[in-house]
Amino acid sequence: MASRSYRSRFINSLAILYVALIVIYILAPNIIIMIMSFNKAQYFIFPPTGLSLTWFRRAISTSGWRVAFSNSLVLALITALVSTALGVLSGLALHRGRFRGREVFINVFLSPLVMPQLLLGIALLLFLGQLGLVGSLMPLFLGHVLVTFPYVLRLILAALPGVSANVEEAAYSLGADEITTVLRVTLPIIRPAVLSGWMFAFILSFDNLMISLFLASARVYTLPVKILETLEWEMDPTVAAVSTIFMLLSIGLMLILDRTVGLRFDTSISSRA
Repeated sequence: MASRSYRSRFINSLAILYVALIVIYILAPNIIIMIMSFNKAQYFIFPPTGLSLTWFRRAISTSGWRVAFSNSLVLALITALVSTALGVLSGLALHRGRFRGREVFINVFLSPLVMPQLLLGIALLLFLGQLGLVGSLMPLFLGHVLVTFPYVLRLILAALPGVSANVEEAAYSLGADEITTVLRVTLPIIRPAVLSGWMFAFILSFDNLMISLFLASARVYTLPVKILETLEWEMDPTVAAVSTIFMLLSIGLMLILDRTVGLRFDTSISSRA
């Protein structure tokens, strides 16, 4: 019995060590970037030669970074709102609908998840260029909705099977119509999935590079495009400061979402979905 207990503790210790190494491996690049953002040297170096907030001040004071950040922020907010609305409406229709071609619609809507964004970017550039839309915020918005909408839809389709039909039928029996039932019964139940979908759409849009790289212009560009341009021509450590701000923003969003509604919901998709 003692040897079995010792073996069990040894296996648990190995499992903990294995998980810890994986976490360190995943977080190490982000931690290094954060450390370098406080470096006072004029170039990338690790470990830093000293600590300074110079690069954060430069990121805030430089107009190019401010414009790129504001463009990305506005674009991400609008994209997240539209993608969430489309995802909820499409998810409700596909979950409740029993029409011919339903599986085809699901596969088409989720196809951007498996399609390389390089090909999507080229296709959007050619298509929107024929319409004369390239050079404004509109093509960026359309491209970002295209790649974020499937994530929201997948989360909604995963959460809707957890809504009991008895609850909705009880609302109908009390005189509620379909719209009232959806707004006051269904949506509150799947609220964690809706808010998580909004958060995913916001972060994916804010951090998107491939689509933005094809659809941006000299007048309208996003933060990832500005970061790539800086790394290509200047290698300015301001990039590390900007990346740190973005990572802190993403962590803050997840913590707020977890504190308000929690991130735990049924992620199992029914066999029909």
